[in-house]
Amino acid sequence: MEVGDATVSAWESLLEELTGTSLGEGLGLSGIGTGGGGTGSGVGFGSGHGRLGGAHRTSSGAPRGVFFWSPPQRTDKDGRLRMRVPLGDVETTFRLVFVGVPDGATPATATLDVPTAQPLSARVEAGAAWVEGDEVDVEISVRNRSPKPLRASIELTARGVAALADPRRRAVAVDVPAGGAAPVRARVRALRAGRAELAVALKAQGTPGDTLVHAWEVRPAGEPTDLNIAQVVEGGARATLSVAADAQRYQPTGRPRLVVERGLAGALTAALEAMDPDRLSSAGAMVDAVEVAALVRRWAAARGGEGAPIAARAEDIGRRAVGRLLAYKESKKDRGFWPPALRARTFAPASAAEELPKIDARCPPEPLHPAAALDALEVEPSPAGGAVNACWDALVTRTLDDVIQSGDRVALARVLLALAERPHRAALAANVADRLRAWVALLPTGGITLPPGQAEDRSARAVVYAALLRAAGLGRSAAPPAKLLGWVGVQRDVRGGYGAPASTRAVVRALLAHGGEGRGVARVTVTSGGARRDVEVGPSGRLVVPLDAGATEVTVEAAGPAVVARLERPALRRWSRPPAAAASPVQVEISWPKRPRAGTTGKLGISLRHTLGRPVEIDVRIPLPPGVSLAEPLGGVRQVNGVLALRASVEASRLATLVEMPVRFALAGKVTAPEAQARVAQEELPRAVVPARPIIIE
Repeated sequence: MEVGDATVSAWESLLEELTGTSLGEGLGLSGIGTGGGGTGSGVGFGSGHGRLGGAHRTSSGAPRGVFFWSPPQRTDKDGRLRMRVPLGDVETTFRLVFVGVPDGATPATATLDVPTAQPLSARVEAGAAWVEGDEVDVEISVRNRSPKPLRASIELTARGVAALADPRRRAVAVDVPAGGAAPVRARVRALRAGRAELAVALKAQGTPGDTLVHAWEVRPAGEPTDLNIAQVVEGGARATLSVAADAQRYQPTGRPRLVVERGLAGALTAALEAMDPDRLSSAGAMVDAVEVAALVRRWAAARGGEGAPIAARAEDIGRRAVGRLLAYKESKKDRGFWPPALRARTFAPASAAEELPKIDARCPPEPLHPAAALDALEVEPSPAGGAVNACWDALVTRTLDDVIQSGDRVALARVLLALAERPHRAALAANVADRLRAWVALLPTGGITLPPGQAEDRSARAVVYAALLRAAGLGRSAAPPAKLLGWVGVQRDVRGGYGAPASTRAVVRALLAHGGEGRGVARVTVTSGGARRDVEVGPSGRLVVPLDAGATEVTVEAAGPAVVARLERPALRRWSRPPAAAASPVQVEISWPKRPRAGTTGKLGISLRHTLGRPVEIDVRIPLPPGVSLAEPLGGVRQVNGVLALRASVEASRLATLVEMPVRFALAGKVTAPEAQARVAQEELPRAVVPARPIIIE
């Protein structure tokens, strides 16, 4: 999560208004409140523990801050109060902020700076995060605050997934001048992914010494993912599911599992979580989240009341999606934002809907580009007094003609989904449904045929199947609704969505319109690796069957109603096999400085271009190797825990936009620059991936 400038500004304003104190920076910020002659309330940041003076201390590669918040306490009759404030392990100056709220008087504030330091101490610099296989010269800074020079002995112990490259360097001695510091370097190797620790025991005659345990994260050299395959298994049928992965591309990381489902509850709950605003990045996706949240909330409330957990969760997601949407409305109003904004206002919680722009829905605005026209069909109002406005008839006719001429199966499915929701369009919807069934060659088994490109696209398949399920009662369908329901379930991904926010919304609409939970109990036999297990799945049930760690295949037999069986296998997509570049409209290249040296700076070059034919903003995320950081402030660039985040404006040109960033190399070693990513800002388009590469820092 990256905290926005507006949020930081709001925090600063609130703190200054209440306390008169500006929000500080760094690890040494700590606050505490209470005091005065009456009730008190505290405001503080961070959490601390431990003590200085020779005790064991801890530090981490990605600092999380030191903060403390005191509960309100009252003073005694003399206006006195004794408080205990835990401080963190870090050597710094802690600032305590006191807020006193007297009875019947205005608040008063005061601050107190508390410096903490030891005569002899150690500080470890290892960088924010490593990749397995990294080998880095970790720097231990030994500081002597006493008035005389000291000869200090250091004992190093690597733990967890870390190991000293040269065990003979486990114990070293260093001379530290009075009031000064001396560096000690130790080469440490990351053996695998996990938590690495370097324990430093520091001793010198006449001082209490210091013991520090520094910990940091070592990441795997790949991207965590889930391999999965799903299939509808009808009563009396048998199916074999296999997820044997390319060993050069994927590395298994967890125990595989078989998920067996029936009914709507599991699918709707999973779809709701897939639409959490924290997972989305565009205004259109936020509108989809608002609608999905409203539909699921109504469904859950009808089953369990307004206080049902799913209903409450849907209410929360809907409110947060509206809040995110408001941040997008200004930037999107000139990009066909009219239809989504109207849909959001229709589905938003009552308390939040008024914050959205008021839009006239009597007629769609002119002109509308094709994508906006498809969106507009979904917000056509119910005819007043039975009379349909001619402007809407014209839009429906024009949009349908354009789609038929294009031959786009997914666009026709979107038209069908919009028409099927409007009773006054029932006759036209039936005609469109039959046309879509013919275009995709719908079989009695529920199988379809899509053209190349759409056949491999999960979101495209999901939209088509959602439309076929939604229109199962219109026209003549070769496949019964129960089979189409199963095929919809097959399209679901491991995150609960259906490839894209818009396709997830389409599926939720179709599932709720179908509404069937089925009856009876499905008896399922699961066979894997010679082991056999019998389970039962109710009308709205979900079972997870753990499999052996090495299982790549499972056989499922069902008796009774049909079930959706999904074989899921956690894995790591190796960085040596990046995803295909052609999937994203963004092309990005990153050039690192040649022969970088520890203690110097260099230029990191980012080349950006795209194929969208219009100006866009592109977000680039660049994880940095250990010890590499932004050398100086740069507009549009942030560094958060070892990751550079850049937003760049890129024109509609074939020429690349070049951005250069100054970076500093603090540690020597053989490291990996992890995969970087780029995507169009505020739009749900495929990302571009820059392959990982090794770097030697001399």
